[in-house]
Amino acid sequence: MIRVLVVDDSRETCDLLELLLSKEEVGMDLEVVKATRPEEAMELLRGGGFELMLSDINLEASLDGLDLLRFAKPLGVETILLTGFGTLEKALEAVREGAFDFISKPWNDEELKFTIQNAIH
Repeated sequence: MIRVLVVDDSRETCDLLELLLSKEEVGMDLEVVKATRPEEAMELLRGGGFELMLSDINLEASLDGLDLLRFAKPLGVETILLTGFGTLEKALEAVREGAFDFISKPWNDEELKFTIQNAIH
């Protein structure tokens, strides 16, 4: 089973992503763990076992998605960053920092599922 960490300050977005990552939707057996605070996400990442993280960039906290990316990368966790305020500058920074991809909200479900499948493989 592949463990995926979903991080967003909106519980509704976390729940929506969990639904999108169901086996019926992506064709893979994924265990989704959700966090609404970056500190909670870092604690979960410290525990290990995650292969992929989907994180919003703007987390309404002192830490953001880029901070989580920098934390997760040395742990071998692929990261896809999501944002409702997508700019080319942020996308380039995310890629420079090692993000697998950068996706703007609202996302296209098929595009996101395809990106997730590629990140896992």
